[in-house]
Amino acid sequence: ADGITVGGQAATQSISCVMDTGTTGIYLPTSYAEAIYANIQGATAAPGQSQGMYAYPCDAQIPEIAFVFGGTSYAIDSRDLNLGTISGGYCIGSIMGMDTSESGVNFATVGDAFLKNWYSVYDAGGNRVGLAKSNQ
Repeated sequence: ADGITVGGQAATQSISCVMDTGTTGIYLPTSYAEAIYANIQGATAAPGQSQGMYAYPCDAQIPEIAFVFGGTSYAIDSRDLNLGTISGGYCIGSIMGMDTSESGVNFATVGDAFLKNWYSVYDAGGNRVGLAKSNQ
């Protein structure tokens, strides 16, 4: 990805992505996840949850979050940011921080929270992925 935008503004630098239909959430380097949640009023590390998970007030205004591929923005429906509720009126976010730098490579695993918004076509021979808006 060329980067990730929040509210139309760049929130991250470019990052290599793996599209994974077998993964529910979106796993990013922790610094990228923090940069995204910094734009959601009241977002915090999710209490009592695994490291890298974030929570935000369920009634928070969620700015548009989009991955940028080849200069084109591909947004996530804000409803798909919500993995469910926890106590205190907070929702668990589908974007999670997971550092992979121990392997020497930072990358994102982009799962269903993104992919269900877009039809995807995989061309292994051409080493490319095509995306088109789904009709949710």
